[in-house]
Amino acid sequence: MRARLFALLVGLAAVAGCGGGDRAAPADATPGAPAAATTTSSGVEVRDEGLVASWFAPDGAAPGPALLVLGGSEGGKQTSTRMAADLHAHGYATLALAYFDEQGLPAQLQEIPLEYFVHALDWLARQRGVDPARIGVVGGSKGAEAALLLASRDRRVRAVVASTPTDHAWQSVDWNGWSDTPSWTEGGAPLPYLRYAPFDMAAGLRAMYDRSVAEAPAALRAAARIPVERSDAALLLIAGGQDALWGAVEASDRIAATLAAAGHAREVQVLRYADAGHVVFLGRAVEADDPVLARILPMGGTREGVVAAINDGWPKVLAFLERNLPAPHATAAR
Repeated sequence: MRARLFALLVGLAAVAGCGGGDRAAPADATPGAPAAATTTSSGVEVRDEGLVASWFAPDGAAPGPALLVLGGSEGGKQTSTRMAADLHAHGYATLALAYFDEQGLPAQLQEIPLEYFVHALDWLARQRGVDPARIGVVGGSKGAEAALLLASRDRRVRAVVASTPTDHAWQSVDWNGWSDTPSWTEGGAPLPYLRYAPFDMAAGLRAMYDRSVAEAPAALRAAARIPVERSDAALLLIAGGQDALWGAVEASDRIAATLAAAGHAREVQVLRYADAGHVVFLGRAVEADDPVLARILPMGGTREGVVAAINDGWPKVLAFLERNLPAPHATAAR
């Protein structure tokens, strides 16, 4: 049963990545080495101070906003690099950060130190042309989980775009088997996490995640909850009502309610798309015949609903970022 579950998860991860190709690092890349940056058509390859990322530097001299961009359980940085390139085209310096499945990083999404993301913020804030008071994080699925955990711990994060978020920290995603370990650590200790309930192939992954939340002891649910009320960031949460993986709409509503009860002073917006699935944000618009849809639709939603969600949400993401992390041209116009 566990083997069948992870075979399915591997397939879904390939869908989530929405791309293929070799993610291997250059042969001479060494973790922690001095900045070994190589300019490519996909930005600048960064292997600096233990980070593995693609860097799209600011276009102008004046300090401007920057975004840390995180992919999901597909691993590597192919997905995040593509999104970072699209966001860079709209005026943002972007750092597409890998956090596993790259040379020098953990092989699995397992016990990833949250300090790694804090270190990425440190690096980003030091770059020429970046205003350290205008830094945001964009993440999807497990990347949204990481983005919310980071924002709840580091007040330098001023805006978060969380596509298909969860409001809890979860068990690791180990493609080699079932591993009862956390996805994240902090201070060298496991971050409290929800464990997966027994998987029923007929019921699917969504039922497993729903059961995992419902059957977890109340004390564990409380401990594993992401403390979003500690964040000082504006939040845009995007979710599909036919998500085949987990209940992102319900999680988004819980996050929004928690922030409202806490008197959160910044903008909180939830975009709910009833006929969309787990993939509701690509960093670009799509046409109804876009080949990428063949890999998105197994994760839930109708073709029309997914296309409508992606195309409606993309300009709203840009407007949200413009309001909360205004790009240099917007700053000059004010």
